[in-house]
Amino acid sequence: MQVATMDTDGPVELDDLDRAVLWAMRSVAVGRLDCPSLRRAFLDLYGPAADQILCALLVMVRLLASRTERGLRMHMPGSSAVSRDELLILSALAVVQEDACGEAGLCVAAELAERLGGRVDPSLAAAVQYVAELLSDRGRRLSACGAAPPAAPRGRPRRALH
Repeated sequence: MQVATMDTDGPVELDDLDRAVLWAMRSVAVGRLDCPSLRRAFLDLYGPAADQILCALLVMVRLLASRTERGLRMHMPGSSAVSRDELLILSALAVVQEDACGEAGLCVAAELAERLGGRVDPSLAAAVQYVAELLSDRGRRLSACGAAPPAAPRGRPRRALH
């Protein structure tokens, strides 16, 4: 997994749930899902389902990272910037949440994998669908669906950690 400091071109409006999910994805990327503050935030949002959601996010992010040739480009936890890859993932989860019939999972996962430069398989599609369903608990919805992901980055990110 690659953690980069590549910014989006414009401001991105994220609500509290979007920011919490982004924080969790970034923590997974740097191997710090054991952060007590992160767990507390998810306990406040989801109660006893918090650990299940955090584990599902771990699986989804690792599946996405393993299916892209260049790895995921994500910022460090706590960064105020949002990378293109992070916004694509949040947007995909929001789209799957909005699909009342649950049929969008495979199509959205395939498009997400393609835009991240990777490949899709049934396990990735199932992970995206599962995370979106878990995040919908208590009627919660991601707001990143309306945010248009930025264009593909040109050149290399300024600095990357491996």
